[in-house]
Amino acid sequence: MAFQGGGFLEKQKLRRAMRRASDLASGAHRLNADELERARQDLQRTRQNLDKADHAVEWAMAERQAEQPIDGPEQCDWAWRPRPWTHPVAPHGRGAFASPAAIEQSLTLYHDCPRPELGYRQVTNTRPASAARYAMGLDVYRFSGAFISLVIDLPEEAFAGLTLSHFFEVRVDIDLEQELEIYARLNLQHGPNTEQLVSEMAVQNGFALAEFDLAYTQINEKRMEKIWLDLIFEAPRMNRMTIWDLVLTRAPRADV
Repeated sequence: MAFQGGGFLEKQKLRRAMRRASDLASGAHRLNADELERARQDLQRTRQNLDKADHAVEWAMAERQAEQPIDGPEQCDWAWRPRPWTHPVAPHGRGAFASPAAIEQSLTLYHDCPRPELGYRQVTNTRPASAARYAMGLDVYRFSGAFISLVIDLPEEAFAGLTLSHFFEVRVDIDLEQELEIYARLNLQHGPNTEQLVSEMAVQNGFALAEFDLAYTQINEKRMEKIWLDLIFEAPRMNRMTIWDLVLTRAPRADV
């Protein structure tokens, strides 16, 4: 049973497999032992192919949506939504994880609690105002630490052609069960040095924004090696945070 395209033959194979499954559901009691064993093996192969097809379709849908343009500030020359908000991650969730916990190549969770009662999960985005296909949720119960941090590694495109005249913007769509302090910290590694810019993110009507003007740094644009963002939740105990969307953009200042 192949799912390499959406043509007539593939659709016919799918219909035959579905009819076969329907016939077995209603007539399995009429089969002898050998026929039942062959039917079981056929169903296992069909289930495996259906799982592969479902994964391929889900991934293709995510790719199409990820290709949609992202709204950014005027003269925006780079925009990016991290993959956990555009593509499925595996596993979809985890509980009581140690620090650090890699969710995906670009996203890692850190915390400072020795015995945390918390978990994360990726869910389908149901928030109408968000363009992301997925959302990331954090459930925190007993937590004696001071922070949980989402560390997001930006791709190399983020610092290609970067100058001191640029500013970065971070937009977050988020629901909080309880109010808490959230900070965004942009880290810019250039050669042996790292510059850090910190901004508190005030959540208003489910949205938060942070801007980082590189004019206030002394980075060496020609030696840029890495940029990453820390999204820091302070004292997050007994809270549920759902990040419906997270977008980073870059643009030159309007006065340049």
